[in-house]
Amino acid sequence: MGALVLEDVLNRARLTDESVVTRGVWKKLDWRRNKLKIAVLLALALRLIVCACVVEDRTEPSRKHWNFGYETGFVAASVANGNGFSNPLFGRTGPSAWLAPAYPLLLSGIFHVLGTFSLASASAILAFNSLCGALTCIPIYLSGKRIFGELTGGYAAMAWALFPYSVYLDAYWVWDTALSTLVLTLLLWLTLELAERKRSLLDWAGYGALCGLGALINPTILAPLPFLSGWAAIRQKGLNRNALPALATAGIACVLTVSPWLVRNYNVFHEPFLIKNNFWLEVTVGNLGSHRHWWNDNQHPSRNIGELQEMMRIGESGYMAEKKHEALQFVESHTATYLWMCVRRFVYTWFGFWSVRLDYLVDEPMDPLNMIFCSTLSVMAFWGLARSWRQKYYGVLPCATILVTLPVVHYLTHPFVSYRHPVDPEIVLLGTFAAWPMLAEQWRVSSLRAALLRYRSTREPVYVPIPALARIELRTADEPIASGFKQIAEQDSSAEMR
Repeated sequence: MGALVLEDVLNRARLTDESVVTRGVWKKLDWRRNKLKIAVLLALALRLIVCACVVEDRTEPSRKHWNFGYETGFVAASVANGNGFSNPLFGRTGPSAWLAPAYPLLLSGIFHVLGTFSLASASAILAFNSLCGALTCIPIYLSGKRIFGELTGGYAAMAWALFPYSVYLDAYWVWDTALSTLVLTLLLWLTLELAERKRSLLDWAGYGALCGLGALINPTILAPLPFLSGWAAIRQKGLNRNALPALATAGIACVLTVSPWLVRNYNVFHEPFLIKNNFWLEVTVGNLGSHRHWWNDNQHPSRNIGELQEMMRIGESGYMAEKKHEALQFVESHTATYLWMCVRRFVYTWFGFWSVRLDYLVDEPMDPLNMIFCSTLSVMAFWGLARSWRQKYYGVLPCATILVTLPVVHYLTHPFVSYRHPVDPEIVLLGTFAAWPMLAEQWRVSSLRAALLRYRSTREPVYVPIPALARIELRTADEPIASGFKQIAEQDSSAEMR
């Protein structure tokens, strides 16, 4: 009889998240991993919603669908149409090494299946970017857990899910930005894992292959990798010859991964160079001519018909050689101006400030808001870096290395919000470490928390001496049920005593 009444009580009780079952069951649940799953799903859902709202903008047909993916879209279309990795601009400019190959080849596969510059292709590539952005929550969480602990890692993953730059770039921008960010954050986590645990040479080979893949997506990822791999090897093996086999294995794997593209470039252009050949063009775009803006349209062949015709006349390789000569000549004859421009680009990268001139703000109306947000993020990241160093979290050194080394190429050429994005996970991680103690203290003294505590105090828990149900909390409206449940429990306790 008692069992039937107990079953009826359990069926009628309205149980909440805080009143489900025993404390022992709560301890068995992995709520940190659930938090990570929530972060990934929230990030993906948010990015896909934004993607659905803006995807038609990518298929706008003006300038031969230039806005779909700019040079990436044109090269992908050329590959999909059977013309090879070529023609990054309007017209036939010939074979190209303007871009790293991985992302354009991925986009060309989508074009081949779903149609060139179609709405379906735009939806597919933006969904892929959104997925990359959502999955970045995972290495952020794992890196944060390894450096600072599980609490910071979970909060950082949730912060990334809602991070405005990531949402915008993943859901709107057809470029390698989201994939580059995911790969670099994976490399950060793998660096921490290699440093803390004994690994085989096969593990180091996999690490090197991922470095090579990152280079084929975005060569700027290579900037911090020698420092990261060296730090991991020294932490694991010590500062001696034992570290050399691991580093050599990773280096060989990286070179083997990128070598097919290097061989292709040498066979096509008959000169050795690394993944891309447009560095000197970017130097001229960021430095020659007017300095009103951080990007000078008049120096870029996508905007200047004279530059485009020159490129078509002498080919991409010859055109880049001309740009190298112009850039070096400018740096040599205007060294002070160039150094000052590098300082301005540093300030813009970290604080979002370039100019307050009216004609500039007409072109960039969101810059004042971006300056506030970007400056806040940078200050929080630097604060988190200093705080972690004072508290001897030396695992933060790889994060600091990425922040220092990766943006250097953009100080030398020209900045853009998408160029800095691969280091945003480290900024979010460090900013979270700096912010969450302060936010926790503000929450502790907040009136909202006090109101919630007062609300909870009106719903007294009923403690039941039954091993299987250590604590069940019933709503105030269910007092008759609670009374009956309590009576049954007392009867069971008396029977046990007899």
